[in-house]
This record gives sequence, C-alpha cells and structure tokens, in this order.
Amino acid sequence: LFGSLVTSPRATTRWCYISVTERLVILHKFQLQGGQGDESRLATIFRLLNRNLSKVVMAHEKNEANLAYMFDVMANFMSIRAGTLPEDPYSEQLADSTCGLFLSGHLIIPLYILKYINLSIFYHLFINMSPRTAADMRVTLLFLIIEKCRNKTLFDSIGGIKFFRELLGDRDPRIAYHASRFLLEQLMAEKPDQYRSFLHHLICKAQQTNDEKLLENPYLQIKAIMEIAS
Repeated sequence: LFGSLVTSPRATTRWCYISVTERLVILHKFQLQGGQGDESRLATIFRLLNRNLSKVVMAHEKNEANLAYMFDVMANFMSIRAGTLPEDPYSEQLADSTCGLFLSGHLIIPLYILKYINLSIFYHLFINMSPRTAADMRVTLLFLIIEKCRNKTLFDSIGGIKFFRELLGDRDPRIAYHASRFLLEQLMAEKPDQYRSFLHHLICKAQQTNDEKLLENPYLQIKAIMEIAS
C-alpha cells in the first residue's frame, strides 16, 4: 500500500509518500542510535532514503512542490554545519535556507554521505526544477552532480560532456560558470596535451586582444576552446 502512493495520479498523495519516507528515516535514526557503528548506521539510514527517493524518480515525478519537498528532506538529512560535529542537522536547519547556507559555506554535504545517494536523484531534480523559482536549489544540485560525476561511469550516465556543454547556455550565470569549470577540469585530466595546445592559442589571443579575462574566466576559456575546436 505504501509503495503505491508514489504512482498515484494525485500530487498530494505522492507528497504523502515523501512525507512518510521522511518519518521512516527519522524513526530509523532513533532506533539505530547506539546500536551499530557510525558507518553501519549511516549506511542503513541513507540506503533507505536513497531507495525510497529513487522510486519517486522512477515514477517520473514532475510536480515542483513535491520535488522541492523531496530535495529539502534529502538535503536536511545529508547536511552538516561546516566546522562542527554533525549533532542532528535535520532538527536544526530550516528547509528554505538550506541552499543559501550551503552556497555560503555554512553547510557541507560530506562525501561519505553523498556516496549513498544515486546520481539519478540529483539529476532528476536538476532538470525538472524551474530556474525561475529554484535558482539556488539548481546551483546546489549542480555542485552535487559535479562531485558525483568525478566517477567516469556516472559522468557518462547523464550524457557526459554533452550535458555540461548544454549548461553553458543556462539562464543562471552561476550554472554556466560552474559547468565550464568542470569541463575545463575534465579536459585537463582526460586530454592534457590537447588542453596545453588550446591554452597556447588562448594566451596568444589574450595578448592580441589585451583581454586578461580570457585567461581568468573558465566560461570564456571553454567558449573560446569550443570555437578553436570547431
């Protein structure tokens, strides 16, 4: 019965599925306190969260209110305050400020937690949230996507370079900027000789046009490299 909520035609019923998932994770947190090692306890909690939220993705949820709620639930469980021990971040953080705190460096999402959440969840949220109403959320999601995409298999699973190249035209300049930085990192890591050749061309162009920004701004660099490559 619980599993059928996620495929209901009513958005409010599907919202209930996410709400019940949230409560189940909270329940597991309390039940497992002191019973297992920290790593084993984290694995149990986040596998439950990942499994249930993956079903939302597989059901092709598109309702933005449900997606935003799903992000808040996930982010609140995953986030810890920067520079402090993870006491109970879920009870301390306000859902509407999570992205702002993350982008300002006051919250972090540790890699040892991030590994438990499927890339497909972040990707689904990113491509289905409106840039107009969820700008900070999309930037936060892009950071998480980039971190997961340092794994080549995961990188390829969402379209690889094509996906990130398309982000260069995003309306949010922050999205375009961070996508371009990641593309440059990929080029330097995967094709260092080709990158050095492109860099030589960029230095010459910057000197000819007296434009230092070309060497400082990754967005301008990757756009120029794309022009050279074409």
